[in-house]
Amino acid sequence: MNIMLRNALRKNIGLRHQLEKNLLGNEGDIWEQELKKFLRQEPCWAPIQKNKEPMPQLLKLIASGVSISEAPAVKTVDCFKIGDGVFAYRDSDFDRWLPETVPAVGAGTASTLELAKEPTFQEMTAANLGAPCNSVNELKRALIEKGRCWSPKQIDELIRNCEKGKNPLKLRTDGYASIFFIEVGGNVFAVFAFRHSDGWRVGILEFAHADRWNVENRASFRN
Repeated sequence: MNIMLRNALRKNIGLRHQLEKNLLGNEGDIWEQELKKFLRQEPCWAPIQKNKEPMPQLLKLIASGVSISEAPAVKTVDCFKIGDGVFAYRDSDFDRWLPETVPAVGAGTASTLELAKEPTFQEMTAANLGAPCNSVNELKRALIEKGRCWSPKQIDELIRNCEKGKNPLKLRTDGYASIFFIEVGGNVFAVFAFRHSDGWRVGILEFAHADRWNVENRASFRN
């Protein structure tokens, strides 16, 4: 190997190691995007432009201070099971994206809110947390650190209680969605449930999903 090339590689070994560390870190997806821009000789690491439009605000608090029971660790297949007349549809991605067993989640309180605009999952989360909507990873961390996430089993129990006439969180039962966020292994997913004539239909989407949800839907957060 050419001596000049060898010396140049040795000189930059620290930079290469730091780059690899950043790519493997919590914000690795951001580093990868900016690195690709750099390699294409495009502007990168540009300052985040502040939205001129104000962050979406929650329209109205529908329910608050509702007690939520602790959920033990449970098998994913035992959440939203079809067959007893409560659930009519269960998204197969629950079993594809979640581990065989979801972890326990402690007891607490929860609230339900309606939104004034048609938000994404990120925007409704930012509004609830009172945080800027700059980074998906930052919002995920905030949801986890502030204890806003549910266990799938807690959502299952809320829906089953709703069918028994107990609905203190005021979940939608008229075809619109009730939205929740769950955390498994440091990742966050959105769970949404619709009540139709044949029963509840429950789906799961990645938190980064970009679809907007109309204002008739409601989001429930643990406090």
